[in-house]
Amino acid sequence: MTPQSIEAVRAELEVRDAGIVRLLLGLPPETAPAPPPADAPEGEGGRGPSGRLAELRRELDAAYGAFLPPDFPAASAPALRASLWDRIAGGARVVEAKRQAAPELFAEAVRRADRAVLLRQITHPEVERQVVRRAVRLAARLQRPDAEPTVAALFRDIVIPMTRAVQVEWLLAAAPAGLPPAEAPP
Repeated sequence: MTPQSIEAVRAELEVRDAGIVRLLLGLPPETAPAPPPADAPEGEGGRGPSGRLAELRRELDAAYGAFLPPDFPAASAPALRASLWDRIAGGARVVEAKRQAAPELFAEAVRRADRAVLLRQITHPEVERQVVRRAVRLAARLQRPDAEPTVAALFRDIVIPMTRAVQVEWLLAAAPAGLPPAEAPP
């Protein structure tokens, strides 16, 4: 993955978040989202162990419809689903920037393939609340306060947890080849 600052990746994700909110509200995105980088995680076949990313993509396909308003145009559903996945998969770029900046931060948990520890290391509740608030503010700015609960729930219940799952799988898949396996804990 091409090295990039965490701030640059987060700025890109903010643009993707805005596109998701606009699509959810039945509005066209202000700009066409940039395609994900060639080395971004793919959904089909997955990069993670046991095709976990493909499984996550199927979970997204099954879950996101519950957040669509009743009058959501069916023709827009594929664009929204694709935007959601691109945003979720983009989380791998955030964690990769963190891994490159401080490889020792995740090294032991990656070596042990300890998903629970990795999940704790990447979970930052305040940042997650900021992401939800930003999406809700955008819905309000677009004069759709009725959609604010739906937007908040979509980001809180789908985007953030799935982004975390992709980040964990990315860390495990990005482990250097030849890394010695961890010894079993005592």
